[in-house]
Amino acid sequence: MPALPLPIPDDFFRLPQLSTEEADRYRAFGHASIRDLVEVAKLKDGSVDWSLRSKTATTSIYEGRHDNAPIFLARTEIEATLEDAIAVFFTTTVEATRRLRADSSHSF
Repeated sequence: MPALPLPIPDDFFRLPQLSTEEADRYRAFGHASIRDLVEVAKLKDGSVDWSLRSKTATTSIYEGRHDNAPIFLARTEIEATLEDAIAVFFTTTVEATRRLRADSSHSF
């Protein structure tokens, strides 16, 4: 396999055109997935019993079990607004992500 050029080209990821029905289906799947993620990630009163495994000044690592498989959760703090964090997930191209990072005063 040939090595990828770094940095990757702006057009490296090409998104397919989706029909309205496909977009709606993916959107519904995303909403259900985020609800599941929030429930699993709750450290207290969630669906997983988390145990602290490691802690530093900036990061905590927890271990739990879900569907009889080990899972891990890392918790840290970043300097960003909620809008900054959301914006990362709305970029759809490498170029847009690079532009967002260049325009941001935060390093995320």
